[in-house]
Amino acid sequence: MKVLDCFNIFLFEDTLSIKLDILNLFNENKIRLGTSSRKSTQFDVNLKDIKEFTTLVKKHFPYFKEKLLIQDKHKFFFKNAFVNINPPNGYNIPHMHTDCILTGVYYFKVPSNSGNLVLKHPSPCKGLDEYHYKYYNYFNSTLFNIKPSEKKLYIFPNYLEHYVEPNDSNENRVSMSFNIGVK
Repeated sequence: MKVLDCFNIFLFEDTLSIKLDILNLFNENKIRLGTSSRKSTQFDVNLKDIKEFTTLVKKHFPYFKEKLLIQDKHKFFFKNAFVNINPPNGYNIPHMHTDCILTGVYYFKVPSNSGNLVLKHPSPCKGLDEYHYKYYNYFNSTLFNIKPSEKKLYIFPNYLEHYVEPNDSNENRVSMSFNIGVK
């Protein structure tokens, strides 16, 4: 018997050492409204202010282009970025990122018990079955939990619905999300 990949969804992970003065970025930007954040602060970041970060992530663009088989005439580019400050009890409701091909998150500060990043299986039928599994794995799970840690970067397809669990610590969790487009 042969097992074939079918509709394979990638989750890219890397470790980056980025030094950004998040509070300074916050003071220069306005808070965004109408986002997935609840009991939290989220603000846009000027891409010029995070050049070190975008330069490091751009080094991975050839990999994404190869894996997604994007034609040579097209190029990846950063569309936008925004900082998420989730204080105690702060969280993000389920959402997707539109008008891009990839979305990602980088973690600056991650206290213990500050909430997982949870990716949801893209099938609306997944999880409606009436039978029980011995245990969950990559083939039968409806959710994929990522326990974030500082300096970790995750990039995944924009259509993958995701959310962030409530921050049950006594400190802020700080991350930066971003969207990558193709032109």
